[in-house]
Amino acid sequence: MERDLLRMTETLLSEFQAVFRACGCPDDIVRRLAFTFQSLETVERDYGGNWYWALK
Repeated sequence: MERDLLRMTETLLSEFQAVFRACGCPDDIVRRLAFTFQSLETVERDYGGNWYWALK
């Protein structure tokens, strides 16, 4: 699935971290960043459209 490919892409995480660092976010926070990828279809089907529960 595309979601799984995005999750496994180390380059993407590095790019996200670089953006946070460029905006002044402290390194101790940047090192703990985590990202979740879900499609709108999955959120609507599995979580009743509730992004809060999809990301928990």
